Amino acid sequence: MQDKVNNGNIDPTKFSNGVDDDVEIINEGDEETFKDKLKKLKDELKAAKSERDDYLAGWQRAKADFINARKDEEKARAEFVKFATERVLGEILAVADSLELSSSADSKPIYNQLIDILKKEGADKIVKKERDDYLAGWQRAKADFINARKDEEKARAEFVKFATERVLGEILAVADSLELSSSADCKPIYNQLIDILKKEGTEQIEALGKKFNPLEHEALEEIEVLDEKEDNVVVGELQKGYLIHNRVLRSSKVKVGVYKFKS
Repeated sequence: MQDKVNNGNIDPTKFSNGVDDDVEIINEGDEETFKDKLKKLKDELKAAKSERDDYLAGWQRAKADFINARKDEEKARAEFVKFATERVLGEILAVADSLELSSSADSKPIYNQLIDILKKEGADKIVKKERDDYLAGWQRAKADFINARKDEEKARAEFVKFATERVLGEILAVADSLELSSSADCKPIYNQLIDILKKEGTEQIEALGKKFNPLEHEALEEIEVLDEKEDNVVVGELQKGYLIHNRVLRSSKVKVGVYKFKS
């Protein structure tokens, strides 16, 4: 066999059991290890991508915060410069006023120079704004004063309206005594008191035949009635009640009908 190979000019060293030396034989266990390594690599790649996205999102938020902070800072600086300029221009205005009032011939060109500076820096707008602010403040103060005065007048009117309430209540007791008196001389005095009460804004509460109203009537007695229509109706008045400017000065003391034959 060796001779035949040599005669055919074929190098027998190129063969080893009929298998090429360059071909790697992978066992089943080695293949499993390779799959595990590949899976691990994919997991690590996925984790790295997630971390990258998180860092990117954080960087973008930080960038946006920085931009907003810079805008706020620029705005604050602009406001500072604006009000600082207004302060200086206010002081220059005072100087300009002094120069304008000066009788010196040399002050005129200096005055004009200051006016040019003030115009350039928009002093006219600043003065107009201050004027408008003062005007608006004055108008608000005036409106507040007017409203306060109206409220005070209203409160005073209410106080005056009911200031005599206590005295009128005592007069009512005297009027009751005069009304119950049998003396003929008491009648004109009673009428005189009633006129005073009316003049002070009092009026008698209607009670008889009216539905019982706990806000105006005080029930002292219940009377059984045969007519269902008189149920919870004032059927007797023991003492007259009065209102003062539509507010109860004294409740009417009454008897209230009660119908007990309800089906």
